Amino acid sequence: MKLDDWTTCNNSFCSGLPEELRAELCSKKRVTQAKKKKSFVLDANQIIIVRAGVVIPSFSREDGKEKGLSLKTPGSVFGISQMYSDRERIFNIYVVSNFEGCVFPVSYFETLFEKHIEFAKSVFCKCSENLTVHSDFAVEVALSDSENKVLAFLRMIDSNNAYSGLKLTHEEISILLGINRVTVTKVLSDLKRKELQQSKKKSAN
Repeated sequence: MKLDDWTTCNNSFCSGLPEELRAELCSKKRVTQAKKKKSFVLDANQIIIVRAGVVIPSFSREDGKEKGLSLKTPGSVFGISQMYSDRERIFNIYVVSNFEGCVFPVSYFETLFEKHIEFAKSVFCKCSENLTVHSDFAVEVALSDSENKVLAFLRMIDSNNAYSGLKLTHEEISILLGINRVTVTKVLSDLKRKELQQSKKKSAN
């Protein structure tokens, strides 16, 4: 893939933009890449369009624990919440699979919002899509114990084609759910044991 050619950028966000706007975006981007299992920091004044790979943006909570926001796949736009905001938050980006993205200053995106209604609509639709996917999940896990949080997460992964074939480590799941990795390992082990027990009962019958 040529990183400097907008015609090769076929992620779900960029491919829906008019050609002129895609070319303009490409001319202003700064490409960043990171290998699987690495991490990098996204400054408060930056926005990323995920071009390839999967990442988990996370932030430090008041109790010092790291909390992941969601899985970001190709076509995801991250950092929109920093637009027109006085609140600055620095995110740590954990790389699940080899990542490639286009980085832009927040101020540039704000300018595009004012210049191109098509661009504003595309970003709004992408944000709405993300909210639809994750709102039911967020409600389900809000008051759940660790086991039900993991179960809800596994159901969400299985039901979303964007995550098809994605294999997450226990550490990655713990970051996304904001629970201890040891707890995730224990819950998954218990679930596997229960599945084996149920399978044996069915075989016996």
